[in-house]
Amino acid sequence: MPYALGARLLASWWSLWPVQAWALRKLRRKYPDHPFYQQRQDRLSLRRHLNCAFFRYWREAAVDRCSDRTLRRWVHFEGVEHLEKARSTGRGVILAGSHYGAAGTLKILLARFGLDLLSIGVARGGRPRGPWRHGRTFWLTDRSNEALLLRALVEARRVLRHGGGVHLAADSPIGRSGVEVAFLGRPRRFPTGFASLSCTTGAPVVPVFALLAADGRISVEFRPALTPADPGRPRAERLEMLVRQYAECLERQWQADPALVFSGGPVDLRGRDWQSLKRAAARPR
Repeated sequence: MPYALGARLLASWWSLWPVQAWALRKLRRKYPDHPFYQQRQDRLSLRRHLNCAFFRYWREAAVDRCSDRTLRRWVHFEGVEHLEKARSTGRGVILAGSHYGAAGTLKILLARFGLDLLSIGVARGGRPRGPWRHGRTFWLTDRSNEALLLRALVEARRVLRHGGGVHLAADSPIGRSGVEVAFLGRPRRFPTGFASLSCTTGAPVVPVFALLAADGRISVEFRPALTPADPGRPRAERLEMLVRQYAECLERQWQADPALVFSGGPVDLRGRDWQSLKRAAARPR
C-alpha cells in the first residue's frame, strides 16, 4: 500500500476508540510494565504510540518504495547542521540510532537523504527483512556471533575510510562487550560497538531519532555529535565516555516523550523498575 494512503488510513484507524481499546489490551498483555500504560493518556499521545507500535514493517517498505515527491511531503529532516559539521571532518560519520520511534525506517531514510550509507541490523529470528531499494544493510543473524560482528565492523571501517556513513542501533545488545551505565535510575549494559568504531577510525558519532506523528509524518532529527575523549586516555576510558554520552542522550529522549518508546535495546519492558520514566510520562507537556 502506498505510504500516503496507508498513513491516512492508519491515522483514521487509530482515532477510533474501539480500535484503541483493542490495541491497548494487546500491548498491555505483552508489556505490562510499560510506563505509558500506567496512567490515562491524552488521545494524541495514544495515537502516536499506537502508530509506532504497529505496522512497522509496512512503514519501512512503504518509505522505501515511495516517490521522492511523497518523501518530501511526509518526511522532514531536522538538525542537519549537526550532521554536516560531523561530515566536515572527512572521516565519515557514525549515526547512532536506537529502539525508539520509527527506528526501522532510518536505514532507508538516511540513504534517501543522500548519504553513502551502510546499516548494521539484527535480523529478528535470524531472517533479514527487505531487501530494500535504498541503502545497504549488513544483517547480524545472531547477536552473540563475534565473528559475524567482526565482519560487520571491518565493512563499516571500509565505508568510513571513504567518507561514508554507518548507521546502527547503538543500544542494541549485541556481542559480549559492554559498559554498565546508569539509565533511568538503574545500571544498564550498553554495547561498545559504535564507540569502538569511533575510537578506531576517528569518525564522529551523531545520535539520530525518527519521531513518528499521529498522522504518519516522520521527523528525522540529528543531535549534536558526541564529544570525543582525549586520544591520550586509555581506550577503555574513551569507550566509556562515548557510551555514557549516548545513554544520557537516549534517556533524555525517553523521558521527554515516552509515547514513542517500544521494547528493545538495554531495557526489557517486562519486570523492570520504571519509576523515573513513569514520573516523566505523568508530567504535563
